[in-house]
Amino acid sequence: MLAYSASGSDLSDAIPIADQTIWSLGAVVNGQFTGTSAAEFKIGSTTFTSSNSMNGVVTDSGQVRILFSSAGTPTTIGIGQLRTVEGTTYFEMQMISGGSSYVTHWAYMAPYTPGTTPLPPLEVSPSQLRSPEWNWMQGTTWSMQNNALFGEGGSGSFSVTSYQNGYFWGTGAGPVGSEAESFSFIGSATPEGNILFNLLSGTTLTSLTGLISGNASDGSMVLRSYSASGTLGNPGVAMVVPEPSTLMALLVAAAGFLLVRRFSRKQGNSLPR
Repeated sequence: MLAYSASGSDLSDAIPIADQTIWSLGAVVNGQFTGTSAAEFKIGSTTFTSSNSMNGVVTDSGQVRILFSSAGTPTTIGIGQLRTVEGTTYFEMQMISGGSSYVTHWAYMAPYTPGTTPLPPLEVSPSQLRSPEWNWMQGTTWSMQNNALFGEGGSGSFSVTSYQNGYFWGTGAGPVGSEAESFSFIGSATPEGNILFNLLSGTTLTSLTGLISGNASDGSMVLRSYSASGTLGNPGVAMVVPEPSTLMALLVAAAGFLLVRRFSRKQGNSLPR
């Protein structure tokens, strides 16, 4: 599957990589489970592997949280949702891992029996993949409100420079002296609109999760922080800032509607409310 790698100093310098991950899960007791994860990555001609123990939970509504841990490395928190597509249940997961550099991916983890189906080669071309639901994000600018990042009542902004197959990245800024005075980010958006928004300010990584809705003229995200044991803090909101041309078109359309409505009233007609 397609994943992206970025440096530990700038998440907006994302490069596509190939990722092949296999989970081996044990028994599930009251929604809790353990297992192991084995991943192989390929960046250009270089391959490397990663193995982790898994400790996860699935709620009654199908929400998933998994801790991936390995000696000497930071614990990764994967979040997701069980999705049933054409009778098959998948773990739809989003996560980011690393420190000196970062790897982020979202994927449908499908049931697999080793030895029955050959695994595909560890190659991926972003142009061959299709997750276009939120590609209108590319080139958009957003205002963002988050008390933890920008201070009480503070706000910042960010611009999405690129979007590819559910991944998006760019740069942003907050108030002078805030925790996120300047930052880069990389995130993922599932077809259903689940967002993982990873923001790097200096060497501090902040990961937010939430939902996206709307389009290039009225898009919005509701985002909040999370941890291994629960969701923390109040949600913040990000809103698309319409381009001047889009804003002007909306104003012209609104003025035209009001003019037609006023004329209709003068003629004794009525328009539906």
